[in-house]
Amino acid sequence: DQQQEAARELTRCRQAAQENLKRVRHQLLKFLTRHGYLYSEGNHWTDKHLKWLRTLVFEESLLQDVFDNYFTEMQHCIQRLSSLDNQVEKLAKSEPYQEIVGLLRCFHGIDTLSAITIITEIFDFGRFSSPGELMSYLGLTCSEFSSGEKQKRGPITKAGNKRVRRVLVEVSWHYR
Repeated sequence: DQQQEAARELTRCRQAAQENLKRVRHQLLKFLTRHGYLYSEGNHWTDKHLKWLRTLVFEESLLQDVFDNYFTEMQHCIQRLSSLDNQVEKLAKSEPYQEIVGLLRCFHGIDTLSAITIITEIFDFGRFSSPGELMSYLGLTCSEFSSGEKQKRGPITKAGNKRVRRVLVEVSWHYR
């Protein structure tokens, strides 16, 4: 229904915002590298790194404008992602999702964002008549190259829902 589609769009919007933040951070770092500014006092995107970024001054005014635009865009992306995270948290605590989010969070590696993403993409686990059908929907079934009596199984097909598959892979890495 429309409410479920809206919830799905919220999680997809959040994923797009995260990808945008990653992209603008990459662009900012590459810009700085091209102009000889390399941060070597620790990891990027820590408070210390952000403090260092705020102290940068370029002699050329156009370069300063470009840097300011990248930095402002990054800050906007961070605020947007934070706002979407709050909306996702609110959605996860709402009535149709609260119970199942709680159940999924019982699994190691699954937290609220992973749970709500899985739920909004799949909606109803009961619509699948067998586990194999769910695996096919997720693109987690083996590919097969068969001819006559010869059977050769290959890697997963990746033909299904890539968002849930990505989340499940992340969840398994967190569990590990």
